[in-house]
Amino acid sequence: MVELTKTGIDGLDEILNGGIVRNSTTLVSGNPGAGKTILGLQYIYNGVELYDEKGIFLSFEENAEDLREAAESIGLDDWGKHVEEGNIKVYDKQELLRENDFSSSLELLLSDLDDESNERLVLDSLTMFQLFFDSEREQRTYLLKFTDILSENNLTTLMTNEQGTVFPETDVGLENFLTDGNIFLLQTPT
Repeated sequence: MVELTKTGIDGLDEILNGGIVRNSTTLVSGNPGAGKTILGLQYIYNGVELYDEKGIFLSFEENAEDLREAAESIGLDDWGKHVEEGNIKVYDKQELLRENDFSSSLELLLSDLDDESNERLVLDSLTMFQLFFDSEREQRTYLLKFTDILSENNLTTLMTNEQGTVFPETDVGLENFLTDGNIFLLQTPT
C-alpha cells in the first residue's frame, strides 16, 4: 500500500486522495501570485504542528525574515519558534546564492538532508534554481541528481515553479517529467 504524507491544508489532502506520496517529489506550478510559496510554507509548518514531522525550506527568492513575516501573516504564528527550536530549517537566498555554484550550496545542505529527523522539504523556486546553470542539460542533470538525493534521504518534497519557465524549450516543461507528481495552481479573480 502506498504511504501518504498529509499536507494538512484544507481541501488539498481530499483532492489528493489523502496526501502526497511519501518520499516523492511533487512540482507545484502556477502563475505569479497563485500561492505556491504560501502552499510550501503551510506544508512545512503543518508537518511540525500537526504531524510532528520536521522540515527544510529552501528559498532562492526570499530571505528568512520575509518568509517568517509571510508565514505569520497567514496565521502560521509559531513559524519563528519552530525555526528557533530546529523543527524547521530555513536556507534563504543569501545562504543558497552566496557562492553562485550549486555544488557549494549542496555541500551546505547535505548534513540536513542526511538528518533522518527531517521528513519534508520545500524548494522555492526552480525558476531561481536555474540561475546556477549555464545550459538546460546541466540543469536537467543536477535536478535529477538532487531529486535522487532527496528520495534517498526519505524526504517528501514540494518544488515550486513559475509555469513553463525552467525548461522553456519544451512545451510542457521538462521539470514536469523530472518530478513524481504535479499540482497546478490557478489564480482566479474573486
